[in-house]
Amino acid sequence: DGDLRGADSVDPELPPDRQRLAQTIAFHRRIVDRRPSSPEAHRNLGMALRDFGALTDALDPLARAIELRPDFAEAYTGLGQVLLEMRALEQAADALRKALEHKPEHVPALNGLASALLELGLASEAVEQSARAVEIDPALSEAHLVHANALLNRRAHEEAYTHYRHSIRLAEGHYLSAALHNLLFTLNYSDRLDGAALFDEH
Repeated sequence: DGDLRGADSVDPELPPDRQRLAQTIAFHRRIVDRRPSSPEAHRNLGMALRDFGALTDALDPLARAIELRPDFAEAYTGLGQVLLEMRALEQAADALRKALEHKPEHVPALNGLASALLELGLASEAVEQSARAVEIDPALSEAHLVHANALLNRRAHEEAYTHYRHSIRLAEGHYLSAALHNLLFTLNYSDRLDGAALFDEH
């Protein structure tokens, strides 16, 4: 997990980006102290801890948010995302399915579930779930990236290529890097795909 020393007092030796995350955690801890019956407060604390990399610490506030509001789809999604990052894949999939029971078109849950299913070797279902995410939010880079990853696993190289290109057009930061990496990997598998066409667009 992330180094939480100074998360409440904000250790001045932390790098600036870590200081900002630590300040966010401290803020949400104060909100939880003031509003202990608020599921949103617990969920926000859990997600701040996740962003800090304190995955184990994130579990309790997310579980508390669900306890306080059993139909809280965003809390189930956050819990699933944390479990996915912890490689607790079956538990992650269970939590993300719960999120979708309460909010069937919740794109972060669909993306997370598709990623978990892919890691569990359930590529066909991963394609189905990620396709739903793209249909719901076609302007979301992550949705195209996750769908392309699932398609690539099914050896649907040309379809994967198309969605990696969409992801790159829409992406920033992490998703751009991941989409470019995976697109180049896809190009190695088919002489029918034109990598130059993508770079000519930019």
